[in-house]
Amino acid sequence: MKFFFNPTCEIAIGQNNVNYQPPKLLKAFENDISPLIFYAYKHSCSVREVERYYSIHDYFAWGDSPTISHQREGLGKWTEERRLLHSRLTSVAIESYLTKMELPDWARPESIPVVASEYENKLSHRIVAKSLWSSSGRGVVIANADNSNLEKFVRAQLTSDGRIIIEPFMKRLVEMTFLFWIGGVDMILYLGINYFSSDKSGKFGYELIGINPMDEYEQYLPKNWEERSSKWLAEALQHEVADNGYIGFVGVDAMLHHSLFDDDKPHMRLCMEANLRLTMGNVNKGFAMQTNGKRGRWRIAGRKEYDSLEHYETEFVLAKGDSFVAFGDFF
Repeated sequence: MKFFFNPTCEIAIGQNNVNYQPPKLLKAFENDISPLIFYAYKHSCSVREVERYYSIHDYFAWGDSPTISHQREGLGKWTEERRLLHSRLTSVAIESYLTKMELPDWARPESIPVVASEYENKLSHRIVAKSLWSSSGRGVVIANADNSNLEKFVRAQLTSDGRIIIEPFMKRLVEMTFLFWIGGVDMILYLGINYFSSDKSGKFGYELIGINPMDEYEQYLPKNWEERSSKWLAEALQHEVADNGYIGFVGVDAMLHHSLFDDDKPHMRLCMEANLRLTMGNVNKGFAMQTNGKRGRWRIAGRKEYDSLEHYETEFVLAKGDSFVAFGDFF
């Protein structure tokens, strides 16, 4: 089995470059935390259909890219349609599809992101601006509409990509990823849910192990909210992703947030972002399989930061290199 840990795949897709090489720091990131892909493999290939697919193809990559396509399939297989499928436009399409479904109030989208092709500053509230490519909180700016840095970011993205995604800011309560495997048309498998946290700027913070932060809000949702949500997302993924020829992993980031219309009422946003690749959620689920039900959390930090921290007996390390470390602690 060949393993390719390429978490910079979205950057390569954005640049549309079959010869893309990460800059020095990102290359060090890929090298230092590459062992994480084995946890993702452990979780994902515990599902028979996924294991069968990779035993046939002998190839386990973190995500698709022009380079991966060239290595696996040869020249001419990477198309603009395939590139756009990996963009955040797919996330917008999924959320738009959800509005057409008969969802209960707690799950019905309260707002649909706008795909803008020109800069118009007619808003006065806090907003989120997203580039078409990148992920894990990168290529995202959260700011008031009159913020000068926001305008610079928007204009830069319009210059490079011709479009940008604008949506209202939502105050997060719980963040999660619904994990799926798409094996082809009419073959979508739900692999489970993963909980994580991010910082105020939207960048990845911690993966949570054995912790269900939704327990605090169980009175606001039906007991089978996860099962129902995963089925709705599977239908949307069938229509917007599988029907367009994609085969592989999908992680749909979702969140419980304060309703835009009633700040005291929690509301589910089923699709913040759809990542057509493996995610840290797959890694976390694979690692959790061998922790015997322990509770904890882990994150990725620079080596200098890691070395400056105080370390305890409850700490564990998933991967360590000269520049980056994936580590955490049990509670």
